[in-house]
Amino acid sequence: MADSERLCVGAISGARGVRGEIRIKPFTENPKDVASYGPVETEDGTRQFRLTHVKVGSQGVSARI
Repeated sequence: MADSERLCVGAISGARGVRGEIRIKPFTENPKDVASYGPVETEDGTRQFRLTHVKVGSQGVSARI
């Protein structure tokens, strides 16, 4: 996918809990929409992930990949 077609919807900010969740700093107007764009990928485009179990909390968004 060309860079002009990519959109940065958030950034992984760390691990959360013991169930394999991650913390995400969302860049979307509605924080939960970070998972609405389909699979997300790394900045260099080499890996794709599907976000599941998305929850909005006081410290941002948590999800499983």
